[in-house]
Amino acid sequence: MTAQETLAIRDLAGAVASGMTFGRLMARGVDVDRLILRETDVQPLEAALQKTRAIGDLRWGATICRRLVRLTGSPAHCLDLARSLVWSMDFHGADEALRQTVEADFTANVRTVVDCQIALGLRDEPRARQAIEALSRAGEEVAPWQARLIAALMSWGKQAEARHAFEAAIAAHGMTASLATIDVRLMLMDEGPKAALQRLDELSHLLPPATEVYRALKLSLLNERGRHNEALDLALLWLDDMPLAVSIYGHAMHAAQHCDRVIELGDVLSGINARYPAVPELLETLCNYAIDQGDTATAAELLEAVRERSSWTWMIMQFGAACQTPNDTDVEAFLQMLEADGIRFPGPYILYALFNYYFHADEAGLRRAQRAVDRLIPAGMDDSGLIALHLRLLIALDRDAEAKAFFDRLPRGVTRTAVLAPFGLYFLVREGRDSEAMAGWTRYLAETSHMALNARSSYPEEINLRYAGSADDILAFITVFNGIEYLEWFLDYYRKLGVAHFFFCDNGSNDGTFEFLQSQPDVSLFRNSGSFAASACGVFWVNHLMRRFGVGHWCLHLDMDEALVFPGLDQGRSLREFTQYLDSSGFAATSGCMIDIYPDALDDDTATNAFEASRYIDTDYVWMRNELPPYHFVKGGVRGRLTGRSLLMTKAPLVKMRADTAYIANNHQHTHLPIADVTVALLHYKFIGAFRDRVAEAVDRQEHFQGARFYRVLQASFGQKNTVRKLTSDSSKRYSTTSDLINFGLMRTSDSWTGIVR
Repeated sequence: MTAQETLAIRDLAGAVASGMTFGRLMARGVDVDRLILRETDVQPLEAALQKTRAIGDLRWGATICRRLVRLTGSPAHCLDLARSLVWSMDFHGADEALRQTVEADFTANVRTVVDCQIALGLRDEPRARQAIEALSRAGEEVAPWQARLIAALMSWGKQAEARHAFEAAIAAHGMTASLATIDVRLMLMDEGPKAALQRLDELSHLLPPATEVYRALKLSLLNERGRHNEALDLALLWLDDMPLAVSIYGHAMHAAQHCDRVIELGDVLSGINARYPAVPELLETLCNYAIDQGDTATAAELLEAVRERSSWTWMIMQFGAACQTPNDTDVEAFLQMLEADGIRFPGPYILYALFNYYFHADEAGLRRAQRAVDRLIPAGMDDSGLIALHLRLLIALDRDAEAKAFFDRLPRGVTRTAVLAPFGLYFLVREGRDSEAMAGWTRYLAETSHMALNARSSYPEEINLRYAGSADDILAFITVFNGIEYLEWFLDYYRKLGVAHFFFCDNGSNDGTFEFLQSQPDVSLFRNSGSFAASACGVFWVNHLMRRFGVGHWCLHLDMDEALVFPGLDQGRSLREFTQYLDSSGFAATSGCMIDIYPDALDDDTATNAFEASRYIDTDYVWMRNELPPYHFVKGGVRGRLTGRSLLMTKAPLVKMRADTAYIANNHQHTHLPIADVTVALLHYKFIGAFRDRVAEAVDRQEHFQGARFYRVLQASFGQKNTVRKLTSDSSKRYSTTSDLINFGLMRTSDSWTGIVR
């Protein structure tokens, strides 16, 4: 049928007979909502309901049921509406529809089943128990419903009640497969993911390892434990064996995102989609992946395929895309539109909370995010990611006492999950228990097999080891790929600053970087030409070198385009004087932020000194308290302003290295060390020289974080070569001295250090 013929459809019967889904008809310009609302004949409405339920399009099912109830008011149609709204998670609406019926209207306890579903959705434990008892009296099999009640109790934070109900179910029915799954989840809540994994294997006679249920549960638990590489390896193996095991997809993608292997998984899922097209769960996973990667063409194609089967899923995915491009969409109005259309799923509220946290992190934005999460928390107390977001928002809002009280009420096992354990360590630090926090981070890295120390990479090869210095030397550690544009400037800057020796790990440079570094007397050179992404973006290599050579030293972890500045630098204070102050004050690390410094405009003119031309900064950086060392999250800068993307601008470049210290995310975050009362900054000279060529190279290599996702955004935002792109704006400020950063609120000093500087 052509688009013109589709547009000629005049009534609902014609839409049903068209052979097209309602989602496709809407895409072709047919106002299906209007056809439904105008229909007065029950028969085409019931035919339309059957059509939509055959493909699981909840939006049209609910819309048609509402129209049928308005026309007939019959108990059967009211029950149909209640059932549709249960599937749509509109439990209050479902309850209202169900109240228009009585049990006598139906046979086989169909109303009681819907009543139980509504009770669980409304978190009404007594009502759910009454419904289950009614089903039992009628001779129905109630073990599955008891399992659902136990799962609901866990999600409501009623762990003791869940355990009691579980023991009662075991006494009544013995251990079944559904109860075995509950047993594993209870173990997760009580003791943590490691114990839950052991329990899963003990129950393999009920949950065989070859089944999809076992595999999905195991992947979930490995992710909870932080063993993301292990989870993804298993997922890839199992997807080869069971490509249509749809419950594995989400767990696999979660693992891939956390071990930076999304491109690898995306290729596998695309291959499955080529063999088995039109699998809804696969299309949705691939569409979200394309949106996350900024692949707008693929996302648009997949969105149309998603729309054919699920209008609400299509709308939610568009909302997710909008949350990543806030310069283009009114996200607040978009969410209100979703709500008005009947969407009650938790996903959009999580997206909305994350959007506000990353893009509008002023107090008003954080409160909007908190309100969105607050509506989900009462039924999400078994969701470690949601709980982490709730705690993170409380901490960002400076409500530590409330966050600590909430954390202390959580079941012990939940606090041992990979995403929540750092909050416990954060609260230790807030209580001044530094040694316990440091020991806790050592255990955490071992328990999670963290990529920072366990990446899928080899240690760098030693090329030239020239270091034989003294114990008080300040050392610098850098990973580099094709950095020839920066080397002379970088080494000159840090030599003058007081760095005694440089440890470089070259990642296979082919622009003369490697040869240049070989010739430098104060450089020890190492090489690993393997995957930068597989090394946790170089963190694995740097941690190895810092633990080997840096213990006992003040160490800088730097990128080639970063210049460290600190209060007092422009008044003549040296880096050594600064570290002596840190030592005498009992500090072992400095925190701060990366500040993009840029010229008036981006062009490809190599005649001018790009470093001298870079003299402007933005001052709209936002600082929020955060649970990960150095305990703040910073966003802002010119790249965020011009691309609309939120960037992690937190930096922690200077540490007094211990044998148990490790960086966990580039030089953004590290394991706990006592943090100084003075902050530093890294001036980020990104926009110099062949900037566009470097961006294109990063996109081609796909070795940067998340497959160089942000570099693709940069490439799209900054145009073609030989074109001028204005970088400054009315909010740009000219940078002269470190005092400017203090005055702008981008760097902080202390009375003690200021007294020394003077």
